[in-house]
Amino acid sequence: MIKNIYGNVCGVHTPRMTELNKRRIEKATKLEFEDSSWHKDLCDSISNEHLNLQIWLPNSVNQNLNEEEYNTYTLSSYDGEDMYMEHLDKMYSFLQVIDVISTINRNTMHKFNNGRDTLIEYGIITKNELQLACDLVGMHKALDAVVHSRLGYRSYDQWVECES
Repeated sequence: MIKNIYGNVCGVHTPRMTELNKRRIEKATKLEFEDSSWHKDLCDSISNEHLNLQIWLPNSVNQNLNEEEYNTYTLSSYDGEDMYMEHLDKMYSFLQVIDVISTINRNTMHKFNNGRDTLIEYGIITKNELQLACDLVGMHKALDAVVHSRLGYRSYDQWVECES
């Protein structure tokens, strides 16, 4: 069994709770997450780089903000670019966070699949090249990276807007 630098399978502050939450979220969403906990954070977190999503996990069964105890989940961008501003400072129950993650995944996959098909149809990139871009920068940045490197636009959205 692989352990992190803190000697835990998962997490820093509440390792058992973190491991349980990670498994529950992965089972409910059918997505994989990695432990992104850091000892200086208030609570443990897990991340999915392809969705650019970091989930801050409960650190208690109680909700007592004065004691820094949270029984809710919060979301942020994994790369710190505030991609999910609409979720900033919101606290979610387990069922709510699963619903939000599923929506983010559907939207991300829809945009990626449409962008992939368009870029391949226009002969800008091949499937194998796009897969390499995904492996290098993550799915959430692959379309932008390809359009920037091949066409000079800052993002896929800018290219679509300018070429429409």
